[in-house]
Order: sequence, then C-alpha cells, then structure tokens
Amino acid sequence: MSINKVAIGRVQGLSAYEVAVENGFTGTEPEWLASLIGSGTNGVDGTDGVDGTDGQDGEDGKSAYELALELGFTGTLTEWLESLQGLDGEDGLSAFELAQEEGFTGTLTEWLESLKGTDGEDGDDGLSVFDIAVNNGFSGTEQEWLASLKGEAGEDSLLDAGESHLGWILAGQGLDEKPMFVPFPIPLGNNYGVETGVPTPSGAVPGGSDGIPGGSGGA
Repeated sequence: MSINKVAIGRVQGLSAYEVAVENGFTGTEPEWLASLIGSGTNGVDGTDGVDGTDGQDGEDGKSAYELALELGFTGTLTEWLESLQGLDGEDGLSAFELAQEEGFTGTLTEWLESLKGTDGEDGDDGLSVFDIAVNNGFSGTEQEWLASLKGEAGEDSLLDAGESHLGWILAGQGLDEKPMFVPFPIPLGNNYGVETGVPTPSGAVPGGSDGIPGGSGGA
C-alpha cells in the first residue's frame, strides 16, 4: 500500500487593518488606529469599598543571639556579646620611626635637630627718630634737632609765697545743706575780704583766716 505525500504550505493571514478595509473601512492605517480610541466621557467613580479586617499579628522574630546559635555559635549570651568586641589594634609608629622607614639615619636627637629651620637673614635697620624728622621736613644737625625738643622756660606763677593770700571757694553743700567752702590761694589784687569780712564770691562771709566751721555730722 502506497501513501502519497502532500506538501502543506504556510498560509499568511490578513492583518486587523486589512480585515477592516475588507469590511468597508476607508483610510490609512494610522487613521484606522486613531479610530480605535473611544471618545466617550469618563464614567462616574464608584463608591469606596468597605475596609477589610485587620490581619493577625505575626510571630516575634528571633534575636541576633538566637540566630547566632542556629548558625553554630556555642556559648552564653554574655560570651556571644564579648565575641563581638574586636581585638585591640597594634600601636602605630612614631614620627621618628616613620622618618627612619623613609630613609632617615641618625638618632632621635639628631632627627629633632633636623626639624629646626635655619635662621633668617637680619632685616634692614629702621630709621632713627632724627631721620624720621628729617624725612618730614626738619633741616639741621642732630644736635640742633635735640635742642629743638626743649621748650622755653615758663613764667613764674603769681601764686608764689608772699604774692597771694588765703581765700575761699564754694565746694558744695554739707549734710545740713549749708554751703561748704575750702581755702584757696588768691593772687594779690583779687581781695575777696578774707580778713576784712567782705562776702566771698559765694555770698557767704568766712569766719576768719582759720576757715569757717564745718557742718554738724550725721547721727
């Protein structure tokens, strides 16, 4: 018994756009795609649903210590906490030791001396006061400039002994609110009547050359 072999080919179907054209659509493919978008208004939002009931609380998680036990740690909680502390690190090198590692050869004292910089050069001498005076217009020798610093002698005061007499000036009020006077040397020719009884400039008459009595003190 013989069987005839029949070759079956692959058939390409029409696209959705081509089917639409066969069914009467007139326009380009982009126009057809645009026609698929609806133009209706949005519907009214629905009412919110009822809240669901709260779920049950989950089980408490394991502590870090319990997880450590599950991963093979054997020991108490205190031992586990102590195991978390790292070992002390090694002491670092001093600056001198680092210098030696970088190639310095010598003692610590020599290294400290090497840190000192060299002395700087001396600065220029500053101007003297006389030089400054010359720069500001003085003309003359230094001796003449020194002599110019001395002022002229003043006149003798008119209040020297034998050329004045005792007077009084108002110094304020005492505790009894009476005027208080203090002695004051007055040049001759300005006689305020210390010995003649003529009122002083304050309007009061001193008791005599020994001064007026002071006010009574407070209790």
